[in-house]
Amino acid sequence: MNWEIYQVTQHRIGEGQAPAFRSGEAVPLSGLWRPRHDGCTNPAELWIHKNELFPLCEQCGAAATFTLLAAVQHISEDPDFQ
Repeated sequence: MNWEIYQVTQHRIGEGQAPAFRSGEAVPLSGLWRPRHDGCTNPAELWIHKNELFPLCEQCGAAATFTLLAAVQHISEDPDFQ
């Protein structure tokens, strides 16, 4: 079994406070992201690793915009574990 360890920050970012990014752009910060676009309702929140590219919608394959809900650091990004 492959186990991954994540560190969750103490606060969540309110909508409207974080900038939106688009599918295909580089992820600036590891965390829990909310995708949005016309056509799909209630898309799943995604944990995306820093420097990956924002994906297309998992439900329909369309481009989406993403807003950060909470910063979630992967253990590989924690200096105490490097």
